[in-house]
Amino acid sequence: MISLSPTIKGLITAILMITASVLIFNGQGSFENNLQYITYGLYIGGIVWTLVSYSPQGTFKTYLPV
Repeated sequence: MISLSPTIKGLITAILMITASVLIFNGQGSFENNLQYITYGLYIGGIVWTLVSYSPQGTFKTYLPV
């Protein structure tokens, strides 16, 4: 499997969000409809995708004493 950096994942998510927004605008004529929640879903999905793939690396640092 290809290892993607968080930056590349962010760019992929941004391109998908922009594409979805353009398609919604062209199809509906405005952003005042419930289809705009697709963009929010893509945004949340991109954040979760990055966090889930980053968490098993074990590179989180502990700054507070336990």
